[in-house]
Amino acid sequence: MIAGVVLAAGLGERFGGAKLTRELDGRPLVCHTLQYCIASTLDAVVVVVGPADDPLEAVVRSAFARESRLSFAYNRDPARGQMSSVKAGLSALPADVQAAVVCLGDMPFVGADIVNRLLEAHRRTGGFVVPECEGVWRNPRVIPAAHFADFLALGDNQKGAGVFERFRTEVQAVAVDGAWHFADIDTVDDFERAQRIPPAGESQ
Repeated sequence: MIAGVVLAAGLGERFGGAKLTRELDGRPLVCHTLQYCIASTLDAVVVVVGPADDPLEAVVRSAFARESRLSFAYNRDPARGQMSSVKAGLSALPADVQAAVVCLGDMPFVGADIVNRLLEAHRRTGGFVVPECEGVWRNPRVIPAAHFADFLALGDNQKGAGVFERFRTEVQAVAVDGAWHFADIDTVDDFERAQRIPPAGESQ
Protein backbone atom coordinates (compact mmCIF):
# COMPACT_ATOMS: atom_id res chain seq x y z
CA MET A 1 0.00 0.00 0.00
CA ILE A 2 1.28 3.44 -0.96
CA ALA A 3 -0.58 6.51 0.29
CA GLY A 4 -0.57 10.15 -0.65
CA VAL A 5 -0.21 12.75 2.10
CA VAL A 6 -1.52 16.12 0.94
CA LEU A 7 -0.38 19.06 3.09
CA ALA A 8 -3.31 21.47 3.33
CA ALA A 9 -3.10 22.87 6.87
CA GLY A 10 -0.97 25.92 6.10
CA LEU A 11 -2.19 29.34 7.16
CA GLY A 12 -1.45 30.96 3.78
CA GLU A 13 -0.04 34.05 5.48
CA ARG A 14 2.03 35.15 2.47
CA PHE A 15 -1.13 34.90 0.38
CA GLY A 16 -3.29 36.78 2.86
CA GLY A 17 -5.17 33.69 4.07
CA ALA A 18 -7.68 31.22 2.58
CA LYS A 19 -5.27 30.31 -0.22
CA LEU A 20 -6.28 26.72 -0.79
CA THR A 21 -9.97 27.50 -1.18
CA ARG A 22 -9.32 30.21 -3.77
CA GLU A 23 -10.70 29.05 -7.11
CA LEU A 24 -8.35 28.33 -10.00
CA ASP A 25 -9.94 27.23 -13.29
CA GLY A 26 -13.31 27.00 -11.57
CA ARG A 27 -12.43 24.88 -8.52
CA PRO A 28 -10.60 25.38 -5.21
CA LEU A 29 -6.83 25.30 -5.51
CA VAL A 30 -6.43 22.30 -3.20
CA CYS A 31 -8.89 20.28 -5.28
CA HIS A 32 -6.47 20.29 -8.22
CA THR A 33 -3.86 18.53 -6.10
CA LEU A 34 -6.41 16.09 -4.71
CA GLN A 35 -7.77 15.35 -8.17
CA TYR A 36 -4.45 14.28 -9.60
CA CYS A 37 -3.69 12.23 -6.48
CA ILE A 38 -7.00 10.41 -6.82
CA ALA A 39 -6.49 9.99 -10.57
CA SER A 40 -3.13 8.32 -9.89
CA THR A 41 -2.56 4.75 -8.72
CA LEU A 42 -2.19 5.77 -5.07
CA ASP A 43 -4.04 3.36 -2.79
CA ALA A 44 -5.18 6.04 -0.36
CA VAL A 45 -4.97 9.81 0.08
CA VAL A 46 -4.74 11.52 3.48
CA VAL A 47 -5.43 15.25 3.57
CA VAL A 48 -3.78 17.10 6.44
CA VAL A 49 -5.98 20.02 7.48
CA GLY A 50 -5.98 22.40 10.42
CA PRO A 51 -8.12 22.19 13.56
CA ALA A 52 -11.50 20.45 13.38
CA ASP A 53 -13.30 23.68 12.47
CA ASP A 54 -11.06 24.29 9.44
CA PRO A 55 -13.45 25.29 6.61
CA LEU A 56 -11.11 23.62 4.11
CA GLU A 57 -12.25 20.21 5.31
CA ALA A 58 -15.86 21.00 4.41
CA VAL A 59 -14.78 22.15 0.94
CA VAL A 60 -12.87 18.92 0.33
CA ARG A 61 -15.64 16.69 1.70
CA SER A 62 -18.14 18.37 -0.59
CA ALA A 63 -15.95 18.12 -3.68
CA PHE A 64 -14.98 14.46 -3.11
CA ALA A 65 -18.01 13.12 -1.26
CA ARG A 66 -17.97 9.82 -3.17
CA GLU A 67 -14.23 9.18 -2.95
CA SER A 68 -13.67 6.30 -0.53
CA ARG A 69 -9.86 6.52 -0.68
CA LEU A 70 -9.86 9.98 0.90
CA SER A 71 -9.41 10.55 4.65
CA PHE A 72 -8.25 13.36 6.93
CA ALA A 73 -5.52 14.00 9.47
CA TYR A 74 -5.51 17.04 11.73
CA ASN A 75 -2.76 19.47 12.63
CA ARG A 76 -4.02 21.26 15.71
CA ASP A 77 -1.44 24.05 15.41
CA PRO A 78 -0.22 24.56 11.81
CA ALA A 79 1.75 27.65 12.86
CA ARG A 80 4.37 25.28 14.31
CA GLY A 81 5.71 24.71 10.79
CA GLN A 82 5.21 22.54 7.72
CA MET A 83 6.98 19.56 9.26
CA SER A 84 4.23 19.42 11.87
CA SER A 85 1.82 18.67 9.02
CA VAL A 86 4.14 16.07 7.49
CA LYS A 87 4.34 14.32 10.85
CA ALA A 88 0.55 14.47 11.32
CA GLY A 89 0.06 12.88 7.91
CA LEU A 90 2.65 10.14 8.37
CA SER A 91 1.28 9.33 11.84
CA ALA A 92 -2.22 8.88 10.40
CA LEU A 93 -1.17 6.20 7.91
CA PRO A 94 -2.01 2.53 8.53
CA ALA A 95 0.67 0.17 9.81
CA ASP A 96 0.88 -1.76 6.54
CA VAL A 97 1.73 1.26 4.38
CA GLN A 98 4.92 0.81 2.36
CA ALA A 99 5.55 4.44 1.45
CA ALA A 100 4.02 7.91 1.40
CA VAL A 101 3.98 10.41 -1.43
CA VAL A 102 4.03 13.82 0.27
CA CYS A 103 2.27 16.40 -1.90
CA LEU A 104 1.85 20.12 -1.36
CA GLY A 105 -1.73 21.31 -1.55
CA ASP A 106 -0.70 24.47 -3.39
CA MET A 107 0.94 22.73 -6.38
CA PRO A 108 -1.96 22.33 -8.84
CA PHE A 109 -0.09 21.30 -12.00
CA VAL A 110 1.90 18.18 -11.08
CA GLY A 111 -0.60 15.74 -12.57
CA ALA A 112 -1.34 12.05 -12.14
CA ASP A 113 1.23 10.99 -14.74
CA ILE A 114 4.13 12.39 -12.72
CA VAL A 115 2.80 10.86 -9.51
CA ASN A 116 2.54 7.50 -11.25
CA ARG A 117 6.10 7.75 -12.51
CA LEU A 118 7.29 8.35 -8.96
CA LEU A 119 5.27 5.36 -7.76
CA GLU A 120 6.72 3.13 -10.48
CA ALA A 121 10.25 4.15 -9.49
CA HIS A 122 9.55 3.39 -5.84
CA ARG A 123 8.12 -0.02 -6.68
CA ARG A 124 11.36 -0.82 -8.54
CA THR A 125 13.76 0.45 -5.90
CA GLY A 126 11.86 0.52 -2.60
CA GLY A 127 13.58 3.79 -1.67
CA PHE A 128 13.16 7.55 -1.71
CA VAL A 129 12.02 9.05 -5.03
CA VAL A 130 11.98 12.68 -6.17
CA PRO A 131 11.10 14.36 -9.45
CA GLU A 132 14.03 16.26 -10.93
CA CYS A 133 13.54 19.16 -13.32
CA GLU A 134 16.27 21.43 -14.65
CA GLY A 135 18.74 19.82 -12.25
CA VAL A 136 16.66 20.57 -9.14
CA TRP A 137 14.84 18.11 -6.89
CA ARG A 138 11.18 19.05 -6.75
CA ASN A 139 7.98 17.95 -5.02
CA PRO A 140 6.08 15.69 -4.48
CA ARG A 141 8.48 13.20 -2.90
CA VAL A 142 8.21 9.54 -1.99
CA ILE A 143 9.24 8.54 1.53
CA PRO A 144 9.62 4.80 2.24
CA ALA A 145 7.99 3.63 5.47
CA ALA A 146 11.38 2.47 6.79
CA HIS A 147 12.35 6.15 7.03
CA PHE A 148 9.17 7.61 8.52
CA ALA A 149 10.90 7.70 11.91
CA ASP A 150 13.58 10.03 10.51
CA PHE A 151 10.91 12.60 9.70
CA LEU A 152 8.93 12.06 12.89
CA ALA A 153 12.11 12.85 14.83
CA LEU A 154 12.47 16.31 13.24
CA GLY A 155 11.37 19.50 14.93
CA ASP A 156 8.14 21.03 13.65
CA ASN A 157 9.97 23.90 11.97
CA GLN A 158 12.76 21.78 10.45
CA LYS A 159 13.00 20.88 6.77
CA GLY A 160 12.65 17.37 5.43
CA ALA A 161 15.24 18.11 2.75
CA GLY A 162 17.96 17.33 5.28
CA VAL A 163 16.75 13.73 5.52
CA PHE A 164 16.88 13.35 1.75
CA GLU A 165 20.43 14.69 1.76
CA ARG A 166 21.47 12.35 4.57
CA PHE A 167 20.26 9.36 2.56
CA ARG A 168 21.17 10.79 -0.82
CA THR A 169 22.59 7.49 -2.08
CA GLU A 170 19.13 5.93 -1.60
CA VAL A 171 17.29 8.62 -3.58
CA GLN A 172 16.07 7.85 -7.10
CA ALA A 173 15.56 11.00 -9.18
CA VAL A 174 12.97 10.82 -11.96
CA ALA A 175 13.64 13.32 -14.77
CA VAL A 176 10.62 15.47 -15.63
CA ASP A 177 10.41 18.13 -18.32
CA GLY A 178 8.44 21.33 -17.84
CA ALA A 179 9.16 23.43 -14.78
CA TRP A 180 5.57 24.73 -14.92
CA HIS A 181 4.43 21.38 -13.46
CA PHE A 182 6.11 22.37 -10.20
CA ALA A 183 4.70 25.86 -9.80
CA ASP A 184 3.51 26.40 -6.25
CA ILE A 185 1.18 29.16 -5.11
CA ASP A 186 2.56 31.10 -2.17
CA THR A 187 1.50 34.66 -3.01
CA VAL A 188 -1.20 36.48 -4.93
CA ASP A 189 1.35 37.13 -7.68
CA ASP A 190 1.99 33.38 -7.90
CA PHE A 191 -1.74 32.81 -8.24
CA GLU A 192 -2.02 35.33 -11.05
CA ARG A 193 0.85 33.65 -12.87
CA ALA A 194 -0.82 30.27 -12.37
CA GLN A 195 -3.87 31.50 -14.24
CA ARG A 196 -1.67 31.81 -17.34
CA ILE A 197 -0.35 28.24 -17.05
CA PRO A 198 -2.13 25.58 -19.17
CA PRO A 199 -5.32 24.33 -17.49
CA ALA A 200 -4.60 21.76 -14.78
CA GLY A 201 -6.55 19.15 -16.68
CA GLU A 202 -3.86 19.10 -19.36
CA SER A 203 -1.30 17.87 -16.82
CA GLN A 204 -3.33 15.03 -15.34
